[in-house]
Amino acid sequence: MKLIIFDFDGVIADSFQICLDAIRMFLPHMTADRYRLAFSGNIRDAEWRKTTKIDESVYYASYDPALLSSKPFDGMSQVVRELAKSYRLSIVSSTPAPVIREYLSKNEMDVFEKVLGHETHQYKDVKIQLILDDAKSDTKDAVLVTDTLGDILEARKIGLEAIAVTWGFQRKETLMEGNPKMLVEAPKQLLESINFSAL
Repeated sequence: MKLIIFDFDGVIADSFQICLDAIRMFLPHMTADRYRLAFSGNIRDAEWRKTTKIDESVYYASYDPALLSSKPFDGMSQVVRELAKSYRLSIVSSTPAPVIREYLSKNEMDVFEKVLGHETHQYKDVKIQLILDDAKSDTKDAVLVTDTLGDILEARKIGLEAIAVTWGFQRKETLMEGNPKMLVEAPKQLLESINFSAL
């Protein structure tokens, strides 16, 4: 079975505002546009991230309950369950794996083999490679589904193509800068695109 690796925030979870609100505890004047821009690379490399001390326990004390009380993007639960019938699914994220697992279970999406969060490594290319190695899968038999240019570029470092979705953290124009394998604009279209392309 071929492998689909999902980003979490902005692809499955509708969490942009949740993340922005948590960051604003440390940077009260952070704008939505400036925050979005940070995801054009790895967010940990953003200049404001390097110069601002962020207490992760405080950040997640805000993020976790807000996430768990929120809902996935409309249609994503059904799409994920349908894809799991034909593909192996995993998640790479900057969010801790335990809260992702709790969220997935709560929203009837407990179909992912691996969930690698921020406690595994801070860079997505490393986490993606770990998943590929564990699955004994080659990049030609896998794809990343993401909502950020930074993820597209990290995946490309190891030769993995990405499908970009437009309902998350970054806009279509930004995503297109990374030349994704394809661009999809609704969860149902994601299902149709992956099935059509057969990876």
